Amino acid sequence: MRTTRPRHLTGVRALGALATAAVLLVAGCGGDDDDDAASSDTATATAGSAAPGADSTGSVTPAADAFPVTFETKFGTTTIEAPPERVVSVGYTEADLILALGVTPVAIRDWYGEQPNGLWPWAAESPAAQAGPIEVIPSDAINYEQVAGLRPDVIFAIGAGIEQAEFDKLSAIAPVVAQTDEYNDFGTPWDVTQLMIGKALGLEAEAQALVDDVEGQIDAVVEAHPEWQGRSGVVAVINADGSAGAFTDGDNRGHMLTQLGFAIPEEITTIAGESFYAEISAEQLGLHDTELLVYTSFPASERPTIDALPLVQGLSAIAEGRNVFLDDITAGAMSFSSTLSIPYALDLLVPQIEQALAAE
Repeated sequence: MRTTRPRHLTGVRALGALATAAVLLVAGCGGDDDDDAASSDTATATAGSAAPGADSTGSVTPAADAFPVTFETKFGTTTIEAPPERVVSVGYTEADLILALGVTPVAIRDWYGEQPNGLWPWAAESPAAQAGPIEVIPSDAINYEQVAGLRPDVIFAIGAGIEQAEFDKLSAIAPVVAQTDEYNDFGTPWDVTQLMIGKALGLEAEAQALVDDVEGQIDAVVEAHPEWQGRSGVVAVINADGSAGAFTDGDNRGHMLTQLGFAIPEEITTIAGESFYAEISAEQLGLHDTELLVYTSFPASERPTIDALPLVQGLSAIAEGRNVFLDDITAGAMSFSSTLSIPYALDLLVPQIEQALAAE
C-alpha cells in the first residue's frame, strides 16, 4: 500500500515539522573548533557489513553508471558529478536515511531530545553509525564555516526548511540536494526522501529495496487490521498548560496514522490550512474525540498533569480507553518516520492501538 501526502501544502516554516507548542529544539553536541574538524576528516562514507548495498568487505558500492545525477529543487538545479565520499546532512532527519543505506556521514544535524551524538536508538544501533566518527551540527542556525570545514562532496537539506539564500550559501560549498516545491517545507514523505538520497549516493536500487521493505511492513499491519480502515483518528498534542493541537497528514506523525488506515477529521486539516499542524483552542478540544486518540506532550513526564485537566477528562476517547499516549521514544520514532525508525515505531505503537481498541 503506497500512500502519498497532499501536495498542496507550501510555505510552512518550522523546525523539523514541530508543533510550536509541542516540541523543544535543543542544540546538538557538535562544535566547529579545529579538533572537531580534524576528527571529521577521518570519517569516510563507509558501510556496516549488514547494510543494503554493502559488498563482502562491508563497503557500499555506488552503481558505476549512476553519475552524474541531477535534481530539480525548489531553489534551482543541483548536479552531482561523481560518487560522494564526504556526506553532510543539514536536514533534521536525513541522517536516518543515509545510515539506512550503510553510509556513514561526515556530519549530521541535531534535532531534539538530547540523544547521544544526535542519534536516536534506531539510528545509533545501525552498523553505519558505528563505523566511524560523525560530527554533530547544532540544531540552530546553520554555521556555514563549520559546514565548509567538513569539506563535503554533497549536502542533504531536504528536511531543513531552508530558503533561497541558505541554499545559495550551501551550494557555494558543495552540491545541495534540497526539497522540491511539491511538498511543504518539512513535508517531503519519507519514501520520497529515501529515494532522493539513494539517487544522490548512487544507491538508488538499495534505497528502493529499503522503501519496499518498510512499505511491506506497513501493509502487513493494514492487512492484519481491516477494522481500522476508515476509522477516525488523530495524533494530538496536549500540553500541561491546556494548550493543544493536532497533526495533519502533512506531518510524519499524522501521515503514519493515515498509512495505518485511520482518517484525520477534515476540520483539523481545514484549521491547519497550509501548515502541518492545527492549533486547537479549549473550545475545540472535542476535535480530539475521534475513534482513536493518539496524544503526546514533550516531555512525556507531563502526562499526569495533562490527564488531570478537566477538559481532557471530558473526552470520551479518554474515558472509554480509546487512546494511546506516546512516550518520548515512540513519539520520536514517529516524528523521524524513516526507514530505520518506522519499524521501531510500529513495534511500539501497533500493540498499543490494538489494546486501546480491543474492548469495543
